[in-house]
Amino acid sequence: MEALMLTLIFLPFLWGLLIFLVDRVGFTRTVFVEQVLLSGLVFWLLRQGEVSLVLGGWPEGIGIELASGGFGRLFLIMTAVAFMYVYSYLWHQHQGDHKLFLFLGMLQGALYALYLTRDLFTMYLMIEVITILASILILYERDAVSVRAGLYYLIFNSVGMLIFLIGVIALYTEVGTLNLTRIHAWFGAEAAAGVALSVRARFALACFMTTFAVKTASFPVGGWLPVAHGYAPTFISALLSGLVVKSGLFLYVNVIAPFGSSMGFGITLVLGLCAALYGVGRAIFQTDIKRMLAFHTVSQVGLMVIGLSMYLADGGLGGMVHAFNHFMFKSLLFLAAGALARMYGTRNLTRIHGVMRSNPFLGVAVLVGVLAISGAPWMIGSVGKTLIKYSVADGLLTPAVVRWVTYALALINLGTAMSFSKWIAMLFGPREKSMKLFGGKAFAIGMMTVLVVVLYPLEVVVLGLDPLYKLSSEVLTYLGYVGAALGVYWFVLRDKPPWAVQLGRFVPDVEMAFFGMLVLIGGLHWLLVLG
Repeated sequence: MEALMLTLIFLPFLWGLLIFLVDRVGFTRTVFVEQVLLSGLVFWLLRQGEVSLVLGGWPEGIGIELASGGFGRLFLIMTAVAFMYVYSYLWHQHQGDHKLFLFLGMLQGALYALYLTRDLFTMYLMIEVITILASILILYERDAVSVRAGLYYLIFNSVGMLIFLIGVIALYTEVGTLNLTRIHAWFGAEAAAGVALSVRARFALACFMTTFAVKTASFPVGGWLPVAHGYAPTFISALLSGLVVKSGLFLYVNVIAPFGSSMGFGITLVLGLCAALYGVGRAIFQTDIKRMLAFHTVSQVGLMVIGLSMYLADGGLGGMVHAFNHFMFKSLLFLAAGALARMYGTRNLTRIHGVMRSNPFLGVAVLVGVLAISGAPWMIGSVGKTLIKYSVADGLLTPAVVRWVTYALALINLGTAMSFSKWIAMLFGPREKSMKLFGGKAFAIGMMTVLVVVLYPLEVVVLGLDPLYKLSSEVLTYLGYVGAALGVYWFVLRDKPPWAVQLGRFVPDVEMAFFGMLVLIGGLHWLLVLG
C-alpha cells in the first residue's frame, strides 16, 4: 500500500521529467498511458476504503502519515479527471512543448500528495509547491498580461501560506504534534472535557482562517482570482478554477473545522455570503467570456464556503458535493469558452452568436454547462445547492439568520441566471461559417459534457436523494429565476447602458484585495483572539 501511494505521488513527476529529457513527440504520447495508469491506481485505492499508513516505519505522530479517506477521495477523483482533459485539450497546440508537460506532471504529483497527507507541515509544503507551479503555468505564455497575473497569484498566495506557517508553529507549541489525526483527537478530547480554546489555539485558528480566505478567493481578498484565471491559458484556467482553488476547502475540513469554534463557523458563513454576492454581482456586467467565468468561480466557491460553515449540521457535505460538481461543470464551461474564443477570434460575449448552428456539438456542451451552473432541476448543479439550502434551514442558526441567508441564496441564484442569459443568447442568431474542433479539444469537451449529464443519477443513488421531491416547486422556482433574468437582460442590459459598461470595466480588484487582506488579518485576529 505504501508503494501504491508513493507511485501515485511520484509517477507524474518522473514521467513528466522523462518527457522533458527525451524531447520527442512520439514519446510524449505516452502521457495518455500514464493518465490511464494513474486513474487505475486512484480507482484501486478508493476501493480499499479508509487506508492510513506512516512512511518509513516511523511511529504514528512522528513520521509522515498518508491516508485516503473522507473528502480527500473526492479530490483524488477530481485530479485524475482534470489531467485527463487537460492533456487532451492542449495536445494539438502544445504537443511539442515538453517543458509544459514537466510542470504539469509536477503539479499533478503535488496535488496527489496534498490530498493524501495527514500532517500539517507536509500540507504546507505541498500547497507552497502547488502555488509556485500554478504561478509558472499562469504566466507561461510570457506576455505582459499573463506575467502580471502570475505574479499577483504568487504574491497573494505566498503571503497566505506564510500566515499559515505561523499558525502551524503556534498550534505545534500548543498541541505538540503536527499529525492531523492526533490534532483532531486532541481537539475532540478538549471539547468533550468542556475546555475552551486557549489563546494560542485561537491565534492559530485566525491564521488558518486568513489563509483559507486567501486560497478560496473569499471577499475581500479574492481580487487576484479574476486576473489570474481570466488571463491564464484556457486549460490552465479550467484546472485552476475547477481544482486548484479548492485546496482551501480541503484545508478547511482537515485543519479549521476540527477546532469546533462557533465564532469561526460564523465568520466562515459571512465570508462565503460576501464572496458569493460580490462574485455574482461583478459577473453580471462582464462581457469578457473568461473573466465572467472567473468571477463566477468567486461566487460559486462562496456557496461552497457557506456549505462548509454548516459543518456542525451536516459535516460540510453540501459544500463538498457542490465543490465536486462545480469542478465538473466549470471545467466544461472554461474549455468551451476557450474553444469559442479561438473560433470567433474574440472573448467578447456580445460578438459571439449562432453557436448552435455553427457547431451544434459545442452548442450542446455550452447549454449543458449553463443549465448545470444555474442549478436547473435534474442537473448536478442543483444537488449541492439543495443540500446547502437544507443544511442552512436545519442547522444551528436563528430563524432570522436563516431567513436572511435564504434571501441571499435566492439573490445569488438570480444573479447566476442573469449572467448566463448572455451565454444562452450567443447560442442563437445567424450562422457563422462552419467551425470544427480538433480531436483533443472535442474529446475533452465531450468527456466533461457526458460526466456533467450522467453524474446526476449517480449522485441521486449514492446520496439517497429523491429526484421527485418538491420537483414542481423547484421547476417553478428555476423558471422564475430564468424569467426574471431574461427580463432584466432584455429590458435593462441588452443595449449596454453606460453605467453597466462602467461597472464591467471596474478593475481595481488587486488593490482592493491588498487592502482587504490587511483588514481581514486584523479583523480575524481581533474577533478570534481578543474577542
